Amino acid sequence: MHRGFTLLEFLISVLVLGILLSAAAPRFSSMMVNTKMQRIVPEVHGFLLAARSEAVLRNSSLYAHFIVPSQSGARQNSTGEWLLVLTDDQSYDADDTILLLNGSPFDGINVALNFSNQTKIKVEGVRGRLANGNIEFHPVGNNAHWLQIKAANISGRVRICSADPDPNARNTVGFYNYALC
Repeated sequence: MHRGFTLLEFLISVLVLGILLSAAAPRFSSMMVNTKMQRIVPEVHGFLLAARSEAVLRNSSLYAHFIVPSQSGARQNSTGEWLLVLTDDQSYDADDTILLLNGSPFDGINVALNFSNQTKIKVEGVRGRLANGNIEFHPVGNNAHWLQIKAANISGRVRICSADPDPNARNTVGFYNYALC
């Protein structure tokens, strides 16, 4: 009685395993992007809420600078090479950093800052209100599945909202279980 596998049995097992893995890889990649989308928005939202608290605590205006080293403007490429830095000065100086959020864990997610000043967000010192605008996030190659963090200066609200997955239906919940914009 012999024990073990023959070479043919081993090759067939490896072939079947390879086929199963190749079928599962796209689903795994999609799951990773969904996880990144579900992580990045609360992270940036929390950063902005902390910036508001810090501005009120200091009773002076602070500035959240959106730093993209490889590009000009406020659009981030999919490599995650961006920083969100809170400072007490209108011009960015790395020595004045109060809070820092690094975008490197979120490669594969595009970020666009849509405020009147495309590279920084002013946080009012007295009430902690942010300037009007939004930050938009979407997976690379899928512009329809976007999320936004919207700031309204008059109300002082900073909220997360989503695109409508089916505009013809009467949805109240959008992508990633966020309310519709």
